[in-house]
Amino acid sequence: CLLALGANLGDRAATLRQTLELIAQLPATQLLARSTWHQTAPVGGPPGQASFLNGALLLDTTLEPPELARHLHQIETQFGRNRQIRWDARTIDIDILLFGAQVIDGADLEIPHPRMSFRQFVLAPAAEIAGDMRHPPLGWTIAALCNHWRTAPRRVAIVGENQELLKWLSEELSRNLRAPASNVPDPKTIKLVSWDQRPALVIALDKSDQILGPVARITSDERAGIMQEAIAAVQAAWPDG
Repeated sequence: CLLALGANLGDRAATLRQTLELIAQLPATQLLARSTWHQTAPVGGPPGQASFLNGALLLDTTLEPPELARHLHQIETQFGRNRQIRWDARTIDIDILLFGAQVIDGADLEIPHPRMSFRQFVLAPAAEIAGDMRHPPLGWTIAALCNHWRTAPRRVAIVGENQELLKWLSEELSRNLRAPASNVPDPKTIKLVSWDQRPALVIALDKSDQILGPVARITSDERAGIMQEAIAAVQAAWPDG
């Protein structure tokens, strides 16, 4: 089982160390490895947040995924995690990235994590300890995903059935990428392309199993939320600009 950890409130390093200790004490669970801590800029969410410390843990556990998720949420609560605002600052965030080769698509739990394939702040520490682990639907290893973001042309395609919504998002995303906004990659390095030009990242407005490679599936039904998710996906894929 592969976990991602992140913190950007309080004494981040101390919180991560204490979280690691609590996870190591979970029943029927053995901590196999942990990554180094990576300092990263916040992606999405309210402006003005402090930088994150991110890391990854590799576990061996006989707990079932929902049971493990409950334990991890309890640890988050113990540290005062507040989930009222999406992608807000947090004392600790613990996500299950992979659980063997299992694929779970539930209302309360999705495995693999739905945004792990394009988030460099997740993939970089994960590759340190679990480069050979495979993302089940994609078939790519963690190491291959990391290499993809280092080498692939910086092309983004937007796909979906609603043509009016596609046109709007394409225009707005282009406009936002041209603006010198904080943490938004340099527009000279990002290009919106059609599907047949082999994009590095696909932003999908609909759920489709036909898309190969890293995909950011938009979950919001409101345009403000759609825009937030699209920008956050681009930021997470190319945080260096």
